[in-house]
Amino acid sequence: MSEEQPDFSRPNKDEIFLEIALVISRRGTCTRTQQGAVLVDSRGFVISLGYNGSPAGMRHCEWDPVAKRSKIFCVKHHQCMCIHAEMNAIINAARHAALRDDLVLYCTSSPCCECMKACLQAGVKRIVYAEEYEDVFAKQLAQEAGVEMVHLEHPKVAEGRRTYAKKA
Repeated sequence: MSEEQPDFSRPNKDEIFLEIALVISRRGTCTRTQQGAVLVDSRGFVISLGYNGSPAGMRHCEWDPVAKRSKIFCVKHHQCMCIHAEMNAIINAARHAALRDDLVLYCTSSPCCECMKACLQAGVKRIVYAEEYEDVFAKQLAQEAGVEMVHLEHPKVAEGRRTYAKKA
C-alpha cells in the first residue's frame, strides 16, 4: 500500500512576502492607488510593513471630500499628502531602530525615485516588485548602487486594487 502525496506547491519567500505586500496594500487610504511594502532582513524576518496613506494623525484623503472629488492633489507626488508604502516601511523600521544592511524590500510596484533614494539610504540591497512603475531615474539609481531589481508578476495584484468610483 503506497500513499500518494497530495500535489502541494510551497511558495518561495519572494512569493510569500509579495503576497503580504498585496494584503497590507488594502490598508492604504490614498484615493488614487493602494500600494503595500514589506521590509525583510537577510535572514527572512519581517522588519516592518508599510502602505500608502496620510501621515499619522492626519485626515485620510479617502475621507477628505475635496481630495475624493478631485485628483488634483495626486497629479504629482509632491502635491499628494500620502506617504508612499516603501517610505512608510522604511520610516516604521527607523522608528523602532530596526534598520540593518542587506535588506530586501517587497512592494506591489517598483519604487519611484524618491522612494528609491530612501531605499538606498536605508540599506536595501534587493527589491522585489509585482508591477512596473515607469521611473527611469529610479532604475538608474538602483543600477548605480548595485541594488538587485526583481520583477515577479503576481496574479492578484491588479485585481487587488481598490478604485474609487465617482458617485453620480
